[in-house]
Amino acid sequence: MGKILLYGLNSERKDEINDLLTNNGFTDIDFLEKESGNLLVGYLHSLDGYEKENHTPKNAAPEIEFMMISGFDGAEIKTLVTLFKEANINRPVTSTLTKINKDWVFADLIKEVYEEHLEMTRQKI
Repeated sequence: MGKILLYGLNSERKDEINDLLTNNGFTDIDFLEKESGNLLVGYLHSLDGYEKENHTPKNAAPEIEFMMISGFDGAEIKTLVTLFKEANINRPVTSTLTKINKDWVFADLIKEVYEEHLEMTRQKI
């Protein structure tokens, strides 16, 4: 199974989501703090060639709950999404690691994904 990064969760939500994930076999989980917003996505996912170095994001990350996953196949992603639904636990805004976003500053990625999320939810109304 792949890696899960979680950002913007309070302690209660950290416990709730950690229990859900670990009780269902998801074990490579990192809870990130606000300071992680200055790091490259590739570093946060422990990719080769990425070192810990601070970057200046174009924008501050919005104050949202965010989950980023890497190394999952389609069936594992479906299982992950289904777990949240069946447990009636709100899933954070979610993104996957891509060849393009691995070089993004994390805060910029959160902002971009959140804007896309807002646009998609507006279209559903």
